[in-house]
Amino acid sequence: MWTVGRCAAYMAASTVSAPAGSRVAQEPRRSLSLWNDYQLRPRVALGLGLISRTAVFAAIDDPVVLPGYLRVDGAIFYSRRRGCSLPSITAVFAVQPGGCEGH
Repeated sequence: MWTVGRCAAYMAASTVSAPAGSRVAQEPRRSLSLWNDYQLRPRVALGLGLISRTAVFAAIDDPVVLPGYLRVDGAIFYSRRRGCSLPSITAVFAVQPGGCEGH
């Protein structure tokens, strides 16, 4: 069995503790995720996900911008008789638009 999960978000967060027009720190304007899950056997499944977000400010009073990224995650799911074991591989690879100039 194959399942797909997806999510898209647009956030325009604000705060009253900063000057008008300030963007909230660590809050991406847009984020997107897509997760695929394929059941190989009754107790074993594989998953592959894409996660993307736009750039964020490091702090509300700081002009430092953390770049946006696209990340690929993978997982192997194994269901036991009692509970579920979920080993996973996070960030199979990641891409930052514009690269990491100067770092």
